[in-house]
Amino acid sequence: MTIREALETGIRKLKKAEIEDAALDACVILCGILDSDKAYVYAHPEFELSEGDGTKYTEAINARFEGMPVSYITGKKEFMSLEFKVGPGVLIPRPETELLAETAILCISKKQEAKSGSRGGISVLDMCTGSGCLAVSIARYCSRCKVTAADILPEAVKTAKINAIKNNVENRVEILISDLFSELSGRKFDFILSNPPYVSHDDLPGLKNDIVCYEPNIALDGGREGLDHIKAIISEAPPHLNNGGMLALEIGKGQYLQVTEYMREYFNDIKIKKDLSGIPRVVSGVKL
Repeated sequence: MTIREALETGIRKLKKAEIEDAALDACVILCGILDSDKAYVYAHPEFELSEGDGTKYTEAINARFEGMPVSYITGKKEFMSLEFKVGPGVLIPRPETELLAETAILCISKKQEAKSGSRGGISVLDMCTGSGCLAVSIARYCSRCKVTAADILPEAVKTAKINAIKNNVENRVEILISDLFSELSGRKFDFILSNPPYVSHDDLPGLKNDIVCYEPNIALDGGREGLDHIKAIISEAPPHLNNGGMLALEIGKGQYLQVTEYMREYFNDIKIKKDLSGIPRVVSGVKL
């Protein structure tokens, strides 16, 4: 089987499952099997796959046909131009979360400039870290940061530690199991950010099958209105923030009015950033 034949076969199969990005998914899966990039795949259509690679590819396409997310099949996902290991039990990093990362990095960089004469760096907490994509990205792009990452899921903590090592920031990222702030008593930070579960419980069944059937429910379900974890983090964060400390949260579609109203009880200088679709996606505030 050649690369061209593999792609054509994979695309036909995935289109039968009404997968929107059938061509892209087939290509990404094949790249993962061959450990190559898209440029190589498209430039070598007559390359013959080995029998073993052909079998792996067929099995992977079948898994995608059944609904398994591409990132779980390949075992990796790009985020902020870095590569992260992902797998069942860990939420797959989303493009919209890059807005939260970019917001945090910009704010942290400004704080670092303001503290340029100080010996200490900026302390950051990534709550509900999942794969560690936010914590690791901040550690990579903000060199004087000391980052703590927390998650309730042991599998997430294990994966985040692997990703910290993978991206050479394991010495500046502390990763621990914690149910929100339960294991962080007495600790304070300059910046807290979080991409918490924010899908309303009633909306979960309406998510795409490759999300609701494969990704961890606990990382998605935000309660009746999708705000349970968001409200808990907002109310519990202030004692864990230094003076002038900032909280930034990723939120769901249609939640920004309720979130900003609740934020005003504990924070000022409330700001909202919209994603590329024009949806208010990141809410931030400074500790009162």
